[in-house]
This record gives sequence, C-alpha cells and structure tokens, in this order.
Amino acid sequence: MAMYLGLDVSDKSTHLCAVDEAGRIRWRGICATDPETIARTIDRHCGDVSRVVLETGALSSFLYHGLVERGLPVVCICARHAKGVLSARVNKSDPHDAEGLAQLARTGWFRAVHMKDGATHLDRACLKVREQLVRAHSAMKNQLRGLLKLFGLRLGSATTPGKRAERLEVLLAQRPELEAPLAPLVASLAGLEVQIAAATRELKRRTAADPVCTLDDGAWCRSGQRDDVQGQCRGSEPLRPRDGCRRLRRARPQALPVRRTRHQGTHLQGRRSLQCAYDRCACPPANGNAQKDSYIRGKRLGCIR
Repeated sequence: MAMYLGLDVSDKSTHLCAVDEAGRIRWRGICATDPETIARTIDRHCGDVSRVVLETGALSSFLYHGLVERGLPVVCICARHAKGVLSARVNKSDPHDAEGLAQLARTGWFRAVHMKDGATHLDRACLKVREQLVRAHSAMKNQLRGLLKLFGLRLGSATTPGKRAERLEVLLAQRPELEAPLAPLVASLAGLEVQIAAATRELKRRTAADPVCTLDDGAWCRSGQRDDVQGQCRGSEPLRPRDGCRRLRRARPQALPVRRTRHQGTHLQGRRSLQCAYDRCACPPANGNAQKDSYIRGKRLGCIR
C-alpha cells in the first residue's frame, strides 16, 4: 500500500502523519528534528513511502539533503502555497499541519521548490559573512567620524588603515582625553580589516578553484550564455576573457526615462533619449534641423512615445 507522509518541522521536534491512497490516516507520530532519527521512524512505522513532503524553512535544506541521502522520496514545497491549505483547518496545530501536508503529498496539489546543494550554501555563507563584516566596518568607521566631529576634529579622506592611523595620531594629539574612549573603536576597526582581508582571500581562492567562475578562452560567447561547466558557447565564436566581459557589459544598455511635464513639449523631453536615438542612426540627418530629425528617428526606434 502506498503511503504519503507529511512533516511539520519545528526547531526541536518534527510531527509526522502518514495517509494512504484514500486519504485515511494510518499513523501519527513525533520525533526529534534530525534526518537519521526521522528516517528510522519512517522505516519503522510507515514502510513503503511514495512521497514525503515538508515546507520551506530554516531547517528544510538540512533535512531535505539528509533524507535524500537515506533514500527517501522527499519533496520540499513552498510554505506560502501550503499556508492556504493549512489555515483552512478550524483547529490549527502541529499534528493537523502534518496531516494537511500529507494530504497535499497524496493529491499532488503543490509546487516543488528547487533545493540548492551544500556547496552552494557554503559559497553563499562565505559571501554573507564578508558582507556583514564590510557593513560593520562601514558603520564603525562612520561612528568614529561622527564622534570626532563632535569635538571639531575631521578625519578626512583616510582611505587606508595606515593613513587613518597617522591622521588619528595627529587629531588625538590635539585632544588627548579622547584617546581612551576611542581606543576600543579603533582596535575593533583594525580587527575587522584583518578579517575582511582574510574573507576576501578565501573568496578569491574559491573563485579560482571554481570552473564556472574562471574566465578561460572560449568560456564566454557574445550572447553571454553558457551551456555547461566547461564553458561551451552556444552558436557563436569564442572571445578573449577581457573582450568578452567588455562586450557583455556593453550589451545591456540602460533604459533612459523620458520626463514629461505640462510646461515642456514632446520635442523637448528626454534630451538624452533623443541623443541616444540620433547616435544609433547610421546615416546623417536628411536636413539641417538635427533636433527634429532626432525626434523622428527616436519615434521610429521606440525611444520616445
């Protein structure tokens, strides 16, 4: 008999509910939120499971990959889509949510969510850690500038740690009483700069070892699309790395908005759009009125409405 299982995951415990093909509840239970424990519980009580459904959440990636490694047919669904079904219950609780997820697994009325692998999450963690360090460094540097300005001292454009240390030495010589209060902030800035440099080196190392991020000859094409990890281009000639990046950046022009006011006519609006439309034309203006000719060409090209 085919069994469909729903998992309502919380931080410490997970509620399980199994239903058959007719929608009748065959088993309910609760276990610790751990892939090994959940897999043993399912194998002990449910046996042949056709589909296991759980919602997206903080632990969904950890549980999904752990259950897939143990041979369970797991599907992760969007929590926002499941909310409409689960909130229809009069008594909403964790066991009832597990039952609702089991019914969704049986009927198939859900949208599966693609789960990223562990390497992708590791790369994203490295990026987020460095981003948080840079934000903290900027906030502390701005705080230091603001505190100095309260006493009439200007740090100036100290872009490097060495220049900042030299400037602080000169400023603190004028107000020695500020050295003790600002010492923890200055030391924290130096520590953050060391950690940011270490995080940057780690990102560069991971980027150099990733074949997708490495720019080799023939890795990029004119359309900016890739087929596989080796960088095979689709229907175009290979470019050198620098030329490929330069042409890819130029291949996406930004849209220029056209301002419309009641005091300006249409022929005076969006001078940058007019110039853009005029520059795209291969032939010179037919008459001497360049502005009128650019407006007509811009209308034809769709830059002006």
